[in-house]
Amino acid sequence: MELELPPGWRLSNESTLVWQRFEGPWRLTAWCPMGAPFDGPTTVEITLVGSLEAVEAADKYGVPVDVLRAFPLGEIKAQARSLLPAVRRALGWSAPLPNLPKTCRTDADYARWALAYLLLVEEKTSSPVKALMELTGMAQSTVSTRISNARKRGFLGPDGMETAGRAIALESLNNQEGN
Repeated sequence: MELELPPGWRLSNESTLVWQRFEGPWRLTAWCPMGAPFDGPTTVEITLVGSLEAVEAADKYGVPVDVLRAFPLGEIKAQARSLLPAVRRALGWSAPLPNLPKTCRTDADYARWALAYLLLVEEKTSSPVKALMELTGMAQSTVSTRISNARKRGFLGPDGMETAGRAIALESLNNQEGN
């Protein structure tokens, strides 16, 4: 599968997103497993890969402070947070989003919108409403109204209650499809 990743990023074994950069004879690497309970690096490593002279200097002094400071952990974490949900979706790691109806008339319609919103929240998508806008081509006001109405109908709970909302949304979908 061909993914468009920013410079310095690659996919390893379809399970880990890896960032890598060289600073002189030093290789800086960060691993971000897709199955981790958070988005960001779980392991970082600085490895000497240079010449014999560089190895001898490293044995004497270790990793230079300027190399340690060159490791952009904040940038890596921010990029991983934005990349991992899309990579998970592209590789089929995430639950597929339900087909979203263009018009909402029934509880099942709002349940589908609630479920899509919750799946995006679970993936730690920074802006689920914006992601739904991109998926559907609908205006922000329309998407926000759908989410608001789904919340009013009880498919989404107040902040922190999304798990209960998901269960209600799934139950409603199953009941609708079973009838």
